Amino acid sequence: MSRQDEADLLKIGFGAGGNDFLAVHWFRSATHEERIHAVQVALEEAGQKNEDKVGIELFALLENMVDLQEELAEAAKPTGRHYGEAAERAKQIIRSYVADLYWKLPNLRFSGYSSRQDPAATMVETKMALLKRIIGAWLPQGTKESREAFGFIIAVCYPLPTNQFRPSGESVAETKARGRMVFPEEREKIFALIRDHISFWKADQLDPWILEPRLPADIQKILIITRARNGGMELVRRELEQARILQPLDSSGRSPAVFAFLERFFPELRNFDARLAQLREQMRPAKHWSSDKDREIGGSEMVLGEITVEISSLQSALIRVTLEKDCSRELGMDIAGRVRRHVRAWVEKNSGIDISLEVNGGKGNLCIAETQRIRK
Repeated sequence: MSRQDEADLLKIGFGAGGNDFLAVHWFRSATHEERIHAVQVALEEAGQKNEDKVGIELFALLENMVDLQEELAEAAKPTGRHYGEAAERAKQIIRSYVADLYWKLPNLRFSGYSSRQDPAATMVETKMALLKRIIGAWLPQGTKESREAFGFIIAVCYPLPTNQFRPSGESVAETKARGRMVFPEEREKIFALIRDHISFWKADQLDPWILEPRLPADIQKILIITRARNGGMELVRRELEQARILQPLDSSGRSPAVFAFLERFFPELRNFDARLAQLREQMRPAKHWSSDKDREIGGSEMVLGEITVEISSLQSALIRVTLEKDCSRELGMDIAGRVRRHVRAWVEKNSGIDISLEVNGGKGNLCIAETQRIRK
């Protein structure tokens, strides 16, 4: 039978009801893979005919079919069913379909009179539904999947010209997007997707994405504004304090060597400070409620008084304990012993560190100063 004969046969006799019946019958008898393929092909055809509403309905059907497939597969397991894992698998499968389907939708359509047809956006809502699935894989953690999702959104929103130089490491999405046209209404809707997706991210989760190379200015601005809004006054105070500390450095006039040194130095300083915080926690746990035993000589190892820490270098620090005004000299001496034991136990686990300690104040105006030093 020729293609013309087939075409003529399909025109025979069925009304809308007959077509619906035939479609339902075929879907029931088809395999899952056949159904998935049929919906994908139908979605492509809807795109060619600029049927945006149909496209949205077909994509929703595709999502439901994949969700159901993974849920049934999980239910078929004799034991160890985890429906959350099934839902995650469904998301990944849908994203793999979307990464292919998006580029099969038409880039534009022509509208106007036959004598003058202007390019216009098409299948906008269907495209946004697809992109919403893609953007869901963009997470604060810079995993491979997360970076691919972020790159996909950028490629769709800002496609490069066909003849522009290809940067090193150009992604599949960037290659497929080359030469495509993006209309203002599409770009604004993509911006809205981005704003909604990152609306609850913490400020420090946005930092690495803001510093991404080749990030378009409009998207960078969205990330910066979201960062400022989500960080609030706490972020403002923290960054003003950091700026105050770094002001003597005069960063605008420093060489790259200075910044390379600081990048190595700051993590080491942070690590040292964290270890000192452990020592302070051992001396007086944050969740410990002071008791009468703590005020007895030999009653506990709790360090009473105000504890302050000063860092001299990455190898030395001072622990100062200022006793309460009503602390007796005898109790002050006992507290000094507690501090000494805590520090000694700490330096045994942290070789190459000098800890100076001071205990002063109280009724007897006690003043004890010494250094606990261990070098292995």
